Amino acid sequence: MSFANRIRKAFAKHGNPVLARARVRVGGRGEVFIPSEEIATLPEVQEMQRKALAIVNRTASIRQQNREEAMVGTPQPRKA
Repeated sequence: MSFANRIRKAFAKHGNPVLARARVRVGGRGEVFIPSEEIATLPEVQEMQRKALAIVNRTASIRQQNREEAMVGTPQPRKA
């Protein structure tokens, strides 16, 4: 059994059908390369992306709110 097949079998054993059928390329020194489009389809990765987007959106809205609050006490410049 090739090393790539052993990797696929190990992922299948852990209940991950996406990586069980993934295109795996084994390098000369034992490195395993899994294409990024295959990794992007994993439910765990998609959940992490949703959480990261929520964090970014929440941070952006907090910064916007802080800017608006800082502008409330700032006097308007006089017109000439």
